[in-house]
Amino acid sequence: MPQSSPELIDSSYYGVKNIAAVYGRMYGFICHVFEIYLERRFGEVVKEQVRQKADICNDTTFYKFQVVDDDLVVKLLQTAQEVTGVPLDEMLEGIGHVFYETCDKTGHSELMNTLAVDLKTFLRSLDSLHAYLTVSFSEMNAPSFHCESKEDGSILLHYYSKRKGLEYLVIGIVKAVAKGIYHSNVDLEVLSRQDGQWGRNTYHVSFAVKGAKSDIRPIRAIKGSTKWPYCSREVFNALAPYNIMFNCDMILANVGDDITRLLPEIKLGSTVTDSFTLIKPKLDFTFDNLIFNQNTFLTFCPRKQTNILLQGPVKLLKNNTIAVLMATKTERTRDQSGGDIVGMRSQMQEERESMIQLEQAGIKLKKSELQLKSEMQKVDNLIYGMIPDFALEQVRKGHSAIQVPGDKTILASDIKGFTSLCYHCTPEAVVKMLNGLYALYDHLIEKYQLYKIEVIGDAYVVAGGLKNTGMDPVTAIVNFAFDMREKTTEILSPAEADASPEIRIGIHTGKVVAAVTGRKMKHYCLFGETLDIAKKMESSGEPGRIHISETTYEYLKKEKRRYFFFKDPCPKNYVTTYFVEPIRDQHHSAICVLL
Repeated sequence: MPQSSPELIDSSYYGVKNIAAVYGRMYGFICHVFEIYLERRFGEVVKEQVRQKADICNDTTFYKFQVVDDDLVVKLLQTAQEVTGVPLDEMLEGIGHVFYETCDKTGHSELMNTLAVDLKTFLRSLDSLHAYLTVSFSEMNAPSFHCESKEDGSILLHYYSKRKGLEYLVIGIVKAVAKGIYHSNVDLEVLSRQDGQWGRNTYHVSFAVKGAKSDIRPIRAIKGSTKWPYCSREVFNALAPYNIMFNCDMILANVGDDITRLLPEIKLGSTVTDSFTLIKPKLDFTFDNLIFNQNTFLTFCPRKQTNILLQGPVKLLKNNTIAVLMATKTERTRDQSGGDIVGMRSQMQEERESMIQLEQAGIKLKKSELQLKSEMQKVDNLIYGMIPDFALEQVRKGHSAIQVPGDKTILASDIKGFTSLCYHCTPEAVVKMLNGLYALYDHLIEKYQLYKIEVIGDAYVVAGGLKNTGMDPVTAIVNFAFDMREKTTEILSPAEADASPEIRIGIHTGKVVAAVTGRKMKHYCLFGETLDIAKKMESSGEPGRIHISETTYEYLKKEKRRYFFFKDPCPKNYVTTYFVEPIRDQHHSAICVLL
């Protein structure tokens, strides 16, 4: 690839003010491909930045059959280059790759895969492909291509376009086609750029295509001695009424019957270039060029009737000494016999509008689907805040009682003297204190991936082990209790201006049963002895201390480097319980102490 990158807009070539007038219009498919490229390489945020800076409305969607001005595409490219800092040639080549991939995924793969047996023939057939696509894309102003074979085995590709500076888009498309269809990696080198060779608005670029594979297989001869019957000139001209036959010196040897009626002044023996002009591909009208493009769909125009176009392939006969154009006639404008053409164009326009409406409906449906998924995600997030995800799946299946496998750890807490505090303080002050505490506790729940079971007045109950987080639930609950106790000191009690409320915390580990109760305002609840024992640990504990059962103590004994245990000297109901405290050294990390 050349080091120098071509400028997209060359003011010395056209002038900035004439960009749209010179370029014309193209279909929104290229804008759609461009946005896919931006999102794939730079992300959604950069794509939206480019749209916003290019003054593209947020609700604007580019449709496949939508016609847009070329200056909009130019503006998008310029803006993307400013936002991303990526060189234009690199960006265009990347868009070329995405262009092929998008075409391959939108129903054109079979057409492209059957177009030719190798890359060289594919490139020669591009003009025919564009002529076919004009049936659906009537306003398409397609470029023209033709190929030559070089002695070193490479391909000399000629590209003609009214749009200057887009040759690296061609490079990206050709590389993608070679890779995707013909499984070969090719390199394209820009050999030359010329302006105005085929008129002042035509830009001609020559490429050297290296590395293309040729998979053309020889045609198998058909066995047998059957001979085709002789065909007279009269029969041939009747069967092919728009044929034009000429020799290697470009001398007319034969024309079809309708050509004779269409151009009564035409004479056999005259030069074919005296009567016809080659419109596409953009080549010098010579016999050698026709030999190189015998598979290409050609477009001719009578010099004296420019409203008529003759289109078709050229066939070579007698060892490439005779050329026959097997053409069909189309018209640029309506004449006295052109009512059918106008009717066909009207039908095509209606079909195109129907396809546009169908495409718009599909895009709206996709947007609605994305919005629905977003809203469903919000609902799920809200429900997950009330019901654990594993339980939600069982609820959706209609189960009310939910199996909870394994042991779970329950923490229960309350505020010392809460009843007296409510009696002496205003409800607003009490609610303010509780909101402050519970906001801190809820933040800690997210930190340790726990689940809040219930909050009733000053009672705050949390469960560990209901979520698959990879954390040990007993350790998580105990560490939560330490942080919970510490965070409580940040909130002042409304009963005492300079004091914080004192909390009691109890923890127990064991089996639980879960259920979602109620028909409206469904509530996820835990039942069982484990919950009752946790609340007894809290009620029989001491303010400012973490009271744990012997079962929880047995779990924590495995973590010998984290905790300091104190056996409760006055256990109630003759049950052995413990108070737990963290052990930290001067670096605030756990040390190995277990009593």
